[in-house]
Amino acid sequence: MIDELQATFKENDFDDYKSIRDIIERTNKEKPKREDVAQLKRMLADSPRLWRVAGDFSEHALHTVVSSITGTPFLLESVRAGVEHTQSDLGYKDAPPLERMMINQIALCWLRLNMLERTHWTKTYESHNTETGLYWDRRLTNAQRRFTRAVESLAKVRALTAAARMAESRIERQPGNGRQLKAVG
Repeated sequence: MIDELQATFKENDFDDYKSIRDIIERTNKEKPKREDVAQLKRMLADSPRLWRVAGDFSEHALHTVVSSITGTPFLLESVRAGVEHTQSDLGYKDAPPLERMMINQIALCWLRLNMLERTHWTKTYESHNTETGLYWDRRLTNAQRRFTRAVESLAKVRALTAAARMAESRIERQPGNGRQLKAVG
């Protein structure tokens, strides 16, 4: 967590890494002082990206799934790069917060689906009993459904956002509405 914290601070040009690290260490125990907890809450409120270091379970889920893969460093780094490229291809960097959450969900579902595809193949490639085959088919089918739902959800949100922008643009163009015409987008 400290490495992620340090990377976050370097990435976001935070000036006082040591003071935040100190408050985290003072509050990361059974019974921290109330004033330390209050200071931590203020720091989290003042720096919205700071909470992601420990509190973004979507990122933790992705990290956990990637870390669970056994293989060479090349394989692990390739999988990490694949997740990052998937997120990038879906516009993560410029997406609004809701879309970012959905993009993370798509990346997680994509990763789990492909891991299950591989496992399904290894478990069903050679001779196996019907029960084993049905079990792995159900798991794969469920992963495919999750992935499809995640993709459809993002598409729906983007379509609704585009429709709302279009409607707003039409309202602004109507004569006599008291608003000036402005570009939307």
